[in-house]
Amino acid sequence: MKENKLYAQFKKCEFKVMEMDFLGHRITQEGLKMDDHKVKIILDWESPRSVLALRSFLGLASYYYKFIKNFAKIAMPLRNLLKKSSKTYEWMKYEMKLLKP
Repeated sequence: MKENKLYAQFKKCEFKVMEMDFLGHRITQEGLKMDDHKVKIILDWESPRSVLALRSFLGLASYYYKFIKNFAKIAMPLRNLLKKSSKTYEWMKYEMKLLKP
């Protein structure tokens, strides 16, 4: 490191760790995984009741699209609600589906 003039502060370094959090992901020996804390936030997110709330949810959920098989297909009904042609009754119909156990 000295040859290339690279320096590190040892109090900020960790060595011989098996797992670590980095930029919203969990890095393990098996590879890159989703951060459990962020997954809990997504699962506990309140049903969106406005376009702004829906955009916020889709933004967070889309961050993990590569970990969710067929994410685009699953998120399509939500994205359709963002279209200007979407009507209020469609929102209510979708909300009722979310609320049913």
